[in-house]
Amino acid sequence: MKAYLLGSYSPAGLKGLISGGAAGRKAAIDKLSETLNLKILDVAFTRGEFDVTVTFECEDEESALGLAIAVKSSGGFERAVILTELDMDSIAEHARKAGASYTPPNA
Repeated sequence: MKAYLLGSYSPAGLKGLISGGAAGRKAAIDKLSETLNLKILDVAFTRGEFDVTVTFECEDEESALGLAIAVKSSGGFERAVILTELDMDSIAEHARKAGASYTPPNA
């Protein structure tokens, strides 16, 4: 499955970024990907609400959320969000089934 990490560095994380540069952070991401059996598709440093985005493939949602917990607990980020790609056609099918049998509270 494809997933996305959006991260805002903490002051300590920014100090690490300044000292090691982009190459240092990419090396850390590569090491993490090997440990968790992730395939890194893209790493981008951005301007705005998030400082870094990482696009990756993983086996399941649990491994993506494990990554999020490890990153969030590291102290290197003020905010880290994991987004996972969804199969919208499958979701729409479930919604159609549920909508056909659901009775709202105001009915």
